[in-house]
Amino acid sequence: MVRWLGAIRQDHELFQTFVESMARADDKTTKVAARFKEYRPLNTIYAKTGYINNVLCLSGYVVSLDSKRCIAYSVLVNDAGGTPADRVKDFQKD
Repeated sequence: MVRWLGAIRQDHELFQTFVESMARADDKTTKVAARFKEYRPLNTIYAKTGYINNVLCLSGYVVSLDSKRCIAYSVLVNDAGGTPADRVKDFQKD
């Protein structure tokens, strides 16, 4: 997943279109912002969440406000059905 996100990052036009479709952690109108409500980021966090067949996912980019450095990330938790979802979401934030 991270390699795929990294490949998208290499194409400036594609990256701009793709990242603009993602939720931002600092946009209080998104569900992603609710997950990061106690976190005051020093960077811009773009994220896409997902859940299917007991797999929780959080993937996207962290962009430095100062240097504009961009890091792709992806946290996928298998068999999350037996784990309290809030604990998994806390793990993904960390």
